[in-house]
Amino acid sequence: MTVKILITRPSHSANEFAELLHARIGPDVPLILSPLIEICHLSPKIPTEGVQTLVFTSAHAVRAFAALKRERHFTCYVVGLATGDAAREAGFEPIEGGGTAQSLAEKLLKDGPAEPILYLRGNHIAFDLADALAQSGTDFRQTVVYDQRERHLTEEAQTTLATASGVVLPLFSPRSAKLFFDNQTWRGRLFVGAMSENVARNVPEESVAMLSTAQSPSASAMLDVVEQLWTSANRLEGKSSAK
Repeated sequence: MTVKILITRPSHSANEFAELLHARIGPDVPLILSPLIEICHLSPKIPTEGVQTLVFTSAHAVRAFAALKRERHFTCYVVGLATGDAAREAGFEPIEGGGTAQSLAEKLLKDGPAEPILYLRGNHIAFDLADALAQSGTDFRQTVVYDQRERHLTEEAQTTLATASGVVLPLFSPRSAKLFFDNQTWRGRLFVGAMSENVARNVPEESVAMLSTAQSPSASAMLDVVEQLWTSANRLEGKSSAK
């Protein structure tokens, strides 16, 4: 049977990554898109009066904020490339923080941007920026502007896991990894690509055929990992078929 790639990112991000995979591996690569998380924008009152600096650790937060507020005069810090792209599209001039929330926290402490600082984020976070900055005495505030709601895999995805001899599974967040391995079963070999060590820690390595971690938390690094896993999975599939 053909090895397939299962993408469980939220819809917007899944479609973007699918386009990149088609460009990298080929237009005929079999992709299954089945988000495990649905991004839902919220409508909180965002207390921007007096705020000097905004912080974003996801493109989803940028888009949610941009839908609620027109002001763009703030100093803007973002976690990495993808969030930076979304911030530029929204009209900001972002300062990138190194690709991880931890490196962003270190940059904020080093730069000491004008306060108060307002962190726009999702309901679920993997790294607590507020806690990281707490001992510095920084005037650091938070507003939750979107939720990440759990979704079930589609019937197509569940059938693929039950019948395919090999599935390549890129995972981009600790929560999506936990949701998958807490709730899914699979029959064939599972080849998992993790965006970071934090994501990889939520993968039961003894239960998968292969686990590879991206060299950096970026789309390009994840493309490298998925392409390598795709090659390995098809090589193993070819050997199994030849027996």
